[in-house]
Amino acid sequence: MNILILLDYRSQFYSSTRSRGASLDISNIQTGFEKAGYEVSVRYFAEVNFRTTDHGGTFVLYQSSEDSSLVYKDYIEDILLGLSLQGAILVPKFPYFRAHHNKVFMEILRDLQKNKMFRIVSSQSFGTYEEYKRHFMTESFPVVLKPSAGSKSQKIMIAHTRDKSDRAARKLSATPSFFNFLMFCRNLCDQKGFSPVSNNRRKFTVQSFVPSLSGDYKIVIYNDKYFVLFRKNRPNDFRASGSGQLSFPQETPEQVLSYAKQVFERFAVPFISIDIGYDGSTCHLFEFQFVLFGQYAVEHSPWHFVWDKGKWNRIVARTTAEKELVQAVHNYIKKKKGSA
Repeated sequence: MNILILLDYRSQFYSSTRSRGASLDISNIQTGFEKAGYEVSVRYFAEVNFRTTDHGGTFVLYQSSEDSSLVYKDYIEDILLGLSLQGAILVPKFPYFRAHHNKVFMEILRDLQKNKMFRIVSSQSFGTYEEYKRHFMTESFPVVLKPSAGSKSQKIMIAHTRDKSDRAARKLSATPSFFNFLMFCRNLCDQKGFSPVSNNRRKFTVQSFVPSLSGDYKIVIYNDKYFVLFRKNRPNDFRASGSGQLSFPQETPEQVLSYAKQVFERFAVPFISIDIGYDGSTCHLFEFQFVLFGQYAVEHSPWHFVWDKGKWNRIVARTTAEKELVQAVHNYIKKKKGSA
């Protein structure tokens, strides 16, 4: 079987905490797949040639991007969609790439799940401030407003009243346009009824707020291994992501692990990163990622958890993200081939 691994223009594939801006070791990943019996090619996105090469049936592992304004990610999306149309098997699938750095589409994936466990945290998404003003309906405050793109809780705001929510929505969605201003001035002169384009076209989500949480659990799952990181909230803040107050709990609540397991199995992917809030009785799914998530939990945790014979076991062992990625993808491919 063939595997194509795609690197970005910086020769990066996923990320590592070994140094600032480090990539996973692609040579180790390639060697791991070759030992498992795969024919492996490593290419850059710009080297994908649809005219000369048929990628049909090839498993493709790829890098995403978190560049400013997601300009390079937009290019990656073109390449991946072309590969998918040609019959390549993207790992993970294209919609899961689309959800990366895109909370609006992530919420759509949440809403598409029929199980109520996904919908305990409610949300609404909007493409403009005008849509928000027309369609946002809630009597329950506070709410949390999030830009669609972003990491480490950047620009995430909490609003305790409708007025504060309106101001936050206007700020998050702002896209000032000089062209709009010129057209507005022209309309004052000719009065032909020009309907201006919104100056607030940056998409965002409004999510229900879960009170009384001291932090959240980031759980990174590779196949059957669950790496758990607890992130304490920032001082006098409701946000945990980016706080830097991290720990590896030995006694992770079984409810949290079992909830993560249900989410992971529902999406049927080889790996996932899940953010869960737990209030002592209920698990709240905040966010989930399928590609280019942080590897801190995998690379630094002294243990991981495994579901075996009807119970959760804590396994004291160090590992590497490269090893776990290869094993998870190998098992994923075996399952796909077995169900074909």
